Amino acid sequence: MIVGIGARTPLGFSAEASAAAVRAGISAIQDHPYMIDRVGERMKVTLDSGIDAALNGPDRAVAIAVGPALDALAPLRMTDPSVPVALILS
Repeated sequence: MIVGIGARTPLGFSAEASAAAVRAGISAIQDHPYMIDRVGERMKVTLDSGIDAALNGPDRAVAIAVGPALDALAPLRMTDPSVPVALILS
């Protein structure tokens, strides 16, 4: 049984917002402001406007992961705390 989901994508900061954007045909692909590929073209990327661009490595990964993890775990707040959770996927 799936009790919760979470997502943070370039299209939205929740699973619901991301799914709605996909259904609407919205694309977040854009030219990177300064990264160039092997043939001299600006790289196509999907930037996350909600994350500080100065964050790198583990700090960036945590900033991206916390919101979706909390969204996915939110339904568990309404359950009996003594009931074990068998599996959490991330």
